[in-house]
Amino acid sequence: VSVEEFIPAAPEALEAIKDKVQTDALDAKKAGVLEQAYKDLRTKAQVSIPEGSTLTFDDVAVAKVGDTEIKRSELAQAVYFSPQIQQSLSPGLEQIVTSLFKPSYLEQLIDNEVAYQGSKDITDATFFGTKGLVAQQAKQFVSRDAFATPEEIQKYYDDNLARYTDPASAVVNRINFETQEAASKFREAMLASGELQATAEANAGI
Repeated sequence: VSVEEFIPAAPEALEAIKDKVQTDALDAKKAGVLEQAYKDLRTKAQVSIPEGSTLTFDDVAVAKVGDTEIKRSELAQAVYFSPQIQQSLSPGLEQIVTSLFKPSYLEQLIDNEVAYQGSKDITDATFFGTKGLVAQQAKQFVSRDAFATPEEIQKYYDDNLARYTDPASAVVNRINFETQEAASKFREAMLASGELQATAEANAGI
């Protein structure tokens, strides 16, 4: 493979996709407004547990980024609303979810909060939408000019060869014979011809 020309990424002209941009921007802004409204309602809500109930609602902080706390309910929502978790969740897997998945989802929440707070320091771009969307936009903006040299591509390939290796596979055909003699004849004929289907039929294989 040889590269004849490198064409860098370039944005489409706004005039050509104005309607789509308008729809996307409005949807993002609506999502941000709804998220903030829900957050405000939740902050003002008075949650009480009936006397004698075995349930508790202690929404403690599980992490803190600057002055912003990440609550246990946010972590639970991120974990249990995940399609991946919902598909694999079954009785008895709580310990696995707690030990394996929750730490990684908490790390994602922390990363998003860091990116969200950092987006406020970017003065040459405007982001809006949900906190997650703003964080994603900020990450994409910061890395927009990044590129990989041929040497870096080769090194990444060499260091991650397992990702680009097709796993071993095999096609297995089962053929039954009524007698050992028929099976032996089939084997001899197969070694000579290499034609599986025709050899099996000729030697009464099913």
